[in-house]
Amino acid sequence: MTEYFNICGTRIAISAIKDFRTIQVEFIFRPVFRESKKLLMSAISGKKYEFAYMEPYAAIIGQQGHKSELGEYKAKTFKEALGKDISGAVIYTIADKLKLKAFKRQKYQCVNLAGRAFTAYLDDIPAKMLWDDGRTAEVYKEDKLYAELNEITTPGVEYITALVIKANDAFCFYGNGIQVADAIYEFERLRREQEAFLNDKKQKKIGSSEKKALPLFSTFHIPGKNIEKKENDYSEQSSNTWDE
Repeated sequence: MTEYFNICGTRIAISAIKDFRTIQVEFIFRPVFRESKKLLMSAISGKKYEFAYMEPYAAIIGQQGHKSELGEYKAKTFKEALGKDISGAVIYTIADKLKLKAFKRQKYQCVNLAGRAFTAYLDDIPAKMLWDDGRTAEVYKEDKLYAELNEITTPGVEYITALVIKANDAFCFYGNGIQVADAIYEFERLRREQEAFLNDKKQKKIGSSEKKALPLFSTFHIPGKNIEKKENDYSEQSSNTWDE
């Protein structure tokens, strides 16, 4: 019988799980840039840096008095899953498309990749720079390099599916490759393992009850000699009656 649900390096006792479900979480992704490898093109255009990929930055747990579904749970610390790159095109926010400055200046309550809570404006979140020599740098909009990136540097917000498990503690595992590949698959896996655990526990309980219901061997009577004695007594009684 499987007694623990193992997910992303965490073991959770199935017997302690009170509830679990999937939720939709707003997640902030920020752009990551690197030094341009197209030397000729960069020399012509003067573009030294190029967009690399979008990196998971933080989950939104609330915004200006509005509490998200994730705000009810403690976020789980990211581990090896942080090493997974999320590649693809730059994600544009509604603010980028509609040029709504007010939207970009909303203050968000977030929990970062280390599980630390903080508040931030979307356009204050730094971009990230990767250098060929292995160095990394946080690039804020006040930095000179920020303007030299020549790209949309504003982070984007996407909805992702997360698995929330309430046991002795509350756990949240983000899907879409951030922490687990597929949160819905993990939900179904947990459902199957919990059903198997409960069925096995039920069968053991039934087996234990049946054993208790059986009488102990010491309560059985072996009537052999008593029967023989009664038969002899009956024969003697019959013989005596016949003699009379």
